[in-house]
Order: sequence, then structure tokens, then C-alpha cells
Amino acid sequence: GRGRKGGAGRKSEDVLVMVPGYGSVGAFFLHSAAELSKKGYRVYCIDWLGTGGSARPSYNCKPGSDAEAFFVDALERWRASMGVQHMTILGHSLGAVLATSYATRFPGRVKRAVLASPPTPRDFTHNLKQHPRMHAFVNRVWDMGLTPMSLLRLLGPLGPALTRRSVHRRFTRGGVKPPADTEQMAAVLWHSYGLKRSGEMMLSGVLGPGAEPRVPFRGRLLEGPKVPYAFVYGGGRDWMDVKRGEALVEEMKANGMHAVCTTVPYAGHQLFLDEPYASVESVSLALQALPASELLARQESLRSIGGGSSSKGDGEVSLAVSDDVQLEGVSGASA
Repeated sequence: GRGRKGGAGRKSEDVLVMVPGYGSVGAFFLHSAAELSKKGYRVYCIDWLGTGGSARPSYNCKPGSDAEAFFVDALERWRASMGVQHMTILGHSLGAVLATSYATRFPGRVKRAVLASPPTPRDFTHNLKQHPRMHAFVNRVWDMGLTPMSLLRLLGPLGPALTRRSVHRRFTRGGVKPPADTEQMAAVLWHSYGLKRSGEMMLSGVLGPGAEPRVPFRGRLLEGPKVPYAFVYGGGRDWMDVKRGEALVEEMKANGMHAVCTTVPYAGHQLFLDEPYASVESVSLALQALPASELLARQESLRSIGGGSSSKGDGEVSLAVSDDVQLEGVSGASA
């Protein structure tokens, strides 16, 4: 990973791990992450395995749970290697699906989970399902695993220029970032897209056509461990359906879970780019409204009764980069 450690700082209980969505890298969070660090969190911005600055192992996974494990297991190895005992995990878009997968598989490590514009899309496939042959064709093409990155690589020298143009248009909206940041981000993305094909396959591996998670999202949340969840959507043109998120939160609360749903005014799907500072306030307020996981509280109580001490990673640490923000890539090696 990248970053430097030093000095006394905050305890690992205040760790916030931010994981990006499809086609993104951890650096997309930097403006928001820097602000969140001022609110008492030690922030890590992660590149998923096979993307960004992370390792590029071969991807040979079946769609669904097997594909999710490729990414989630790597995140767990990273956590163990860093000595992080507990975390709040924030995932954006497809990253929210993987954050949920992590929280349900490793609930003893998660204090709270923030799902930023998670895949609760409007049903784009409803009309398509009325035409079985076309529906089957779309499914076959989707399962082939074609990605935007593979198309960019095929364009050769035009790939960097198209990436730069797209990023410049996206990042300068609203004057959020200066041109220097835009050029750096375009370079980061192109170097990520131009490398060996690996983690980019998460699109068809984790999601089905229409952006519905292959492992049912609603069932996993309602039937899984009762980790507290915050849903955060863009209050502007977010193509994910906030009403579906609100309905799911009500079901979770009726099921005895702690859950909240909020929106970021004027933001679209890329809320951390559209309104980074308003997004921080929404996330911060949502987290304040949620208690820590009851499972963690029971673990701490048992540890106290048994006279045990916290394992490696409970000491106070801070980061010298961006006040408390660290960019990390995850390794493909086994722990």
C-alpha cells in the first residue's frame, strides 16, 4: 500500500475503510476522506484486488458468491495484515454490494456499514423480460464479461485521451477539483485500466444485467447478521432508486435491525464527486444515529470478563498523509 505512519493518534476502533465502486479507485474518495478524518476517523481508501494499485491475479470465478469471495477475502487478508480489529466500512455502488458481503461474512469485524448509492436500481429489465429471446441474448452477452476497460485497451493510443476527456468532464463539474487533480486522476485511472485484466470482471461477476446483485441484496441484509447499516443516496439524479432503499430500511428496522436512510442534496450517483463535503455531513450524521454492532459489544464484554487484551492493532496510530488518510492496495497473496 501507499502512505506513511507516524505519531500518536486515534485508536483502531475509529478506523473507516472506504471501498469504491466499479471503474473507480480509492483516490476518488480523497476529498471526502480528508474531511472525515477531521471528524475522528482514521481513513483508509482501498483499491479492490485486481484494480487500481492492487495486485492483478488471474480472475477465474463463477458469477455470484465465488466472484464476491475473490474481492472480500482479499479485503479480509488486508485487514489482518494491518492489525485492524474493527472497522466501519463504507462502500459505493458495486462496492456497497461487496461491503455488505464483507459485513455478513465477517460481522465480528464490522462496527457499522455505510452503503453509498447501493444497487437498488429501477427495473430496467422488466420490458426486456417480455421478450425471452432478447432477454437470453442480453444475458449471454453480459456473461461474456466484456468491460469498458477492454474496449479502451483495444483503442490503443486513443485510450488515454478518452479517459482524460471523460475524467475532466466529470471531475470539473461544479468546480469541485482543480485541473491538476483532474490530470492526476485521469493518469491514475488509465494506468489502472491499461494493466492486466483482472478485477474489472467484478461487473458481470457480482451484478447481473440491470445492475441487480447476483446474490440477492434484500435477503442477505434481512437474513444475515444484524450489523447496523446506513444507506446514503444522491438527492439529485441518482439512478439508484432511493425509494427501494427506504423500503428496505423499514423492513430491516421491523426485523429488529438498526438502519437509517438519508440523501445528499443535489448529488447524483457519484455523490462523493458531486457534493464531497455535503456527503461527509450526511455520512457523519448517519453514523451518529447508529449504535455500534451489538456483536462487537458482546465480544468486548467477554474479553473484559476474561481479562484478555486486544490483539495487535489496538495501539494508537496516525498517518502523516492527508492528516489521517491512507491509500491502500490489497494483495492477492494468502495471509
